Formats: sequence, C-alpha cells, structure tokens
Amino acid sequence: MLIPMTKTSENQRILDMLSDIECRLYYRQDGSDPLQGVDLDTVKETHALIKKALETWHKGTRLTL
Repeated sequence: MLIPMTKTSENQRILDMLSDIECRLYYRQDGSDPLQGVDLDTVKETHALIKKALETWHKGTRLTL
C-alpha cells in the first residue's frame, strides 16, 4: 500500500532534486566533470538558472538541505 507523500516531503524532494542538478552542473562548469557534449556557455547559463530556482524554492518553502 502506498502512503501519500505530505506536502512537506514532496517539497523536500523537489529541493533535493534541484540541489542535485545544481551540484552536477557546478562540477561540469568548473571542469571537474566532463561537459558531455554540451558547450560550456550552456552549462554556465543553465547552472545559474537552476541555482536561482534552488534558492527561490528554499526561500519559498523554508526547507533546508
């Protein structure tokens, strides 16, 4: 039987996913991880957008990592 997720746990899951994506893009832009065929400018731009989304989600939900 599935137990429905609470709003808080669902919001936390979103925050965790955004954080994971932000981290992966950070290491691609700093050269620690390969770009995997995506140009550096695209990685940098996407990282900035995801970082902003992560910060906004944190601020709006007041959840932390």
